[in-house]
Amino acid sequence: MTPSKSSRGSKPSGRSEPSRRWTTTPSERSLWWLATAYVLGIYSGAYFLQFVLNALRDRGGLGSTLALSFAATGGLALWWIRRQRPRRAEWLLLLLAAVVYGGIARQFDVIQERIHLLQYGLLAGILLLAFEARRRRTGRGWPMAAAALWTAAIGWGDEGVQAILPNRIYDLRDVALNALSGALLLTFVGLRRWLRRLGDSETVAKERSAIQ
Repeated sequence: MTPSKSSRGSKPSGRSEPSRRWTTTPSERSLWWLATAYVLGIYSGAYFLQFVLNALRDRGGLGSTLALSFAATGGLALWWIRRQRPRRAEWLLLLLAAVVYGGIARQFDVIQERIHLLQYGLLAGILLLAFEARRRRTGRGWPMAAAALWTAAIGWGDEGVQAILPNRIYDLRDVALNALSGALLLTFVGLRRWLRRLGDSETVAKERSAIQ
């Protein structure tokens, strides 16, 4: 029996389109490029950052500079959250975050150690956005866990770079602090999202009861 022309010319389906697993969206690519540039900036700037910190310390401006950095970061977070019409519980969570960050920062005998809270908190936030973009595309993964693990790994790599620099040292306490800084940011992000979902579900329940 001779196969028909259509059957001879047909090709197996399933490979006509590239897999979504390997095809990134422009926004996802931008986030990965941002994360890569940020990490390279941390690694390449480790040597020069110490000179900047020493200069600020010698002039008595290190503490005020870091305080201003924390204030600016908190102000940006406040502005961003306010745009999303937060509920009272979210404001209380933001206040709790300020207290926790302030309490942790005050525990450091070396003022410059406070930089880790901002440096690796921001990294964790960027990685979270990138992994969430990947999950929306592929439907796979755990963005929170992935962001936490990669932040810890990159922080360990940062200390590895410092181990070979003449003006820096390898410190396991900084490795733990880098991981803690990322985990702390991710914890508060997760709590805020949970509060928003809880508030949305309560709003929907009230609307349904009003209709009935």
